[in-house]
Amino acid sequence: MHYRPALFCLALTLAYPASAVNPAPPQSTPPAPVAAWSFDAPKDDSDPGAGTAASPARLVGQVKLVPGIAGQSLGFDGAHPAYVVVDRPFSDIAAGPFTVSLWIRPTAQPVENYGNCIDTGSSKGFVIRIQSRLQLTLSAGNVWNAVVSPNRFKLGEWTHVAMVSHGDRADFYVDGLLAGSTVYQQPLRFWKDIQVGGHIETITLPDDSKVEAIVKPFTGDLDELKVYDRVLTPAEISAISKRPLSH
Repeated sequence: MHYRPALFCLALTLAYPASAVNPAPPQSTPPAPVAAWSFDAPKDDSDPGAGTAASPARLVGQVKLVPGIAGQSLGFDGAHPAYVVVDRPFSDIAAGPFTVSLWIRPTAQPVENYGNCIDTGSSKGFVIRIQSRLQLTLSAGNVWNAVVSPNRFKLGEWTHVAMVSHGDRADFYVDGLLAGSTVYQQPLRFWKDIQVGGHIETITLPDDSKVEAIVKPFTGDLDELKVYDRVLTPAEISAISKRPLSH
């Protein structure tokens, strides 16, 4: 009798760490702004948390420092019109691409039809405002209310907004999502500074005399204003809107 040796097949299973098979994506580095204001460390009443040494911030009216999205923020109560002047001229980047990023927390409806969050030259530059219906609007390139955010805000909640200029058009993001886009009707023209939380305007009185007054005051808190000299990608804007902030 002949015997045929049995053949056995041994299957080996090699166990790899999950990280070796599906490595975690590298952590992205936040983009670096060319100017930024955290509004954290006031030096005196005229300098509520200046950002960069080359781009200080000056307070006009009654603005308080309150807890912000990170550290302190600018608090506007609406009853005492005020604004903050940020000395950052846009003339050096206006013709090219740039991005402006800002956190806002409305605490009440505007006392007027609109409350200015940031104004760089009215509609001839760009202005981000909140309506009495608690929707954000972007006016830019000589087009008023070119983009209106589709959703209303909940009072007391932080919201991230970003305006991205491509040179001839702009995209408007709210909480990391594209709210809309607009094409400029004329090249952007800016004031010499940025006005945050309100707008200074010359008003003619009944006796034909003229006075300067703060109009369209914002009611709520503003924080972490940043300017970039390039177009941030949708992924970068989304990351900023979700990234825990720290200093």
